[in-house]
Amino acid sequence: MHLALPVIFRILYGCGLRVSEVVGLRYKDVNLEDGILTIREAKTDRDRYIPLSDSVKEACIGSWERLNLFCFPAPKVAPTRPQN
Repeated sequence: MHLALPVIFRILYGCGLRVSEVVGLRYKDVNLEDGILTIREAKTDRDRYIPLSDSVKEACIGSWERLNLFCFPAPKVAPTRPQN
């Protein structure tokens, strides 16, 4: 997951997305050929189309080597409880 963090931060900052929108991205929502992100059911329950800059697009291309349903899958760890 630590290798995906720079890409996540580039998308957050470069595209102006919310954290929930970035972690919910799926591969089918990312069109690297046209440089467009599709944000499904955003805050207003509508789809949004976000253009990608060249630097964000190149960062995404480098991170797509391992295919998965989600672009940034959560690590497989057990949830922790806060210590009292």
